[in-house]
Amino acid sequence: MPDLVIRGFDGLLHEFLSKLQEISDHRIYQEIKNFDTWDGLLSQVEDPAVTKKALIWDWIRSRWRSLMDDVSVEAAEADGMLVVHRCIGVRDPEAFVDALRANGKRGGGKRGLGIYWSYSFATAECYWGELDGTNIVMTGLVNLNFIDVPETVFANFHPDVGEQEKEVRIKKGSPVLLTSVSLDESDPRWQFDPALSLRA
Repeated sequence: MPDLVIRGFDGLLHEFLSKLQEISDHRIYQEIKNFDTWDGLLSQVEDPAVTKKALIWDWIRSRWRSLMDDVSVEAAEADGMLVVHRCIGVRDPEAFVDALRANGKRGGGKRGLGIYWSYSFATAECYWGELDGTNIVMTGLVNLNFIDVPETVFANFHPDVGEQEKEVRIKKGSPVLLTSVSLDESDPRWQFDPALSLRA
């Protein structure tokens, strides 16, 4: 990706995008080239001279542009860290929060908060926990050094779900400063000041 793409970003968001840029387009191509998605997209292209390889490379360049736009609109920083969100289902939100406050763990034998987060509150989907329970969204802060950069890039370049999920993959066991637990975007029911120092 040409460096000029990330001009206009300041501070931590520029640093975040620069870290993502460390993963070369060639590595991204190798990671995503075998998805079935491309065969379907290629069948819709009218120009018979367009190859699957060319289609993927064009998509990678386009995806970089849309990723920059998404980060500029939806990502945020606080206290020199990236704001991240994770949705999970829980049986009892009050008991869940009490367990976090009491011993820094989720309860139910689960130690960490998890490694799959998003830089966008709106796209933090609940795939984890008690899926028939109450969905809650944890919001926290993570140092960029604790982000799994290759896996974050590959997740965002997944041709089927990357643009929708806006994932940030955190290294397992890394510190996360939990600032709130919400029932929805307009209801940050439990706020922590100071933030709870927990682990992914």
